[in-house]
Amino acid sequence: MQVNDISFWSPKKAFVEVTGLDATSFLHRLSTQDILKAPRGQKFGNCFLDQKGRLIDIVIQESVDENGWLLTSSHESPDKLKNWLEKYWFSERLEIKTSTGLGEPEPDRISACLPKAPNEINESYNPLEIGLSKLIAWNKGCYVGQEVISRLDTYDKVSRQLMSVSCKREDFEKLKQSSEITTLLNEYVENHAIALGIFKKASLTSEGLLTTQNGTPVWVVSSAR
Repeated sequence: MQVNDISFWSPKKAFVEVTGLDATSFLHRLSTQDILKAPRGQKFGNCFLDQKGRLIDIVIQESVDENGWLLTSSHESPDKLKNWLEKYWFSERLEIKTSTGLGEPEPDRISACLPKAPNEINESYNPLEIGLSKLIAWNKGCYVGQEVISRLDTYDKVSRQLMSVSCKREDFEKLKQSSEITTLLNEYVENHAIALGIFKKASLTSEGLLTTQNGTPVWVVSSAR
């Protein structure tokens, strides 16, 4: 449970603050992490999922006081996470507030295989497909989406993986039309990772090559783990 376990990038800082006597237990029942065991004063990564185990948000989470937590969302706006949390807010004694701040310059996100909302962090993908198994407390009790995630892991049913890829210059235009691509450079760069995508692991050869669904040959530069 450390901040360096987190792998995502967001162009802005979107904050959701959850405070109150029931804030910890409320977040615990919705989180992939074991919030009850989270060390105070230390930032850590956490996921919130829908009923199908797909990603609502990835956050950097930290305590603000004995009964409060600050969640830094992967989305540009905090409203998506706030609205989702409020769906599960029944009679708990808590308050949910939002704010925003300045982000940081974008790194070489494609080469580093860093997911971003909404390109790779969205309700089309689960955390295992984009390399976030380290943000799941596997011995924790129930949370939203837990049954699906546990079944995928137990029976090794994760068939797709986030990968950064490159291709030959003559294949660049065709690659743009591939349904697996989630992020693409505006211009082709020779011998450089130019796209991120969620690809079927079974199509990857031992030489690090694969063919997209529309028949574009690419080679894998890195993959999410």
